Amino acid sequence: MAENFKFDINVRDIKTKETIRGFVAKEDLRNDLADRFGLNELSSFEASFMIIQLEEGTLFQVQVSIKAKAVIETPAGDMVNVTVDDHEEDIYTTRKDLAFASEDEDDEFDPYAPDYIEDGIIDLADMAFDYLALMLDEVFSDEVGEFAEDMDFLEDEEEITETRKPFANIKELIDKKDEDE
Repeated sequence: MAENFKFDINVRDIKTKETIRGFVAKEDLRNDLADRFGLNELSSFEASFMIIQLEEGTLFQVQVSIKAKAVIETPAGDMVNVTVDDHEEDIYTTRKDLAFASEDEDDEFDPYAPDYIEDGIIDLADMAFDYLALMLDEVFSDEVGEFAEDMDFLEDEEEITETRKPFANIKELIDKKDEDE
């Protein structure tokens, strides 16, 4: 479903300085994205975009706002509810001289240059999915980090010693191997 979900904009159709677009994901798309990103549930997901022409027909700033609610399972098996409400922006261009570091036959890509628009299309759905994944990861890491800071980790001394000295029993293993031979 996510691969088939099309939400793009053709820059040749943009007639105003600012263009606003957006979508609210239906259940099928949310379920597909939940599977794709390894989520237990993606209960809501919406994306809105503001496309601003910086240079008529050639240079565009795309601001994306993502709102989502998800349930993610921790490695310990706990369920964590995460909420995303964030925004990002990217610059896009139709000009090769802006998108690539050099104009030789290799067209070496400049990572700090605007993203190159091929055939006049900016894939807004792909942008939204990528940012959703990044934002969920960031929020989940923050949530799990706070959860871990609040926990009291009690280990007995033997576990601590084994963890801190992983090769402490190597002599015993070598002696045992010699006995077996």
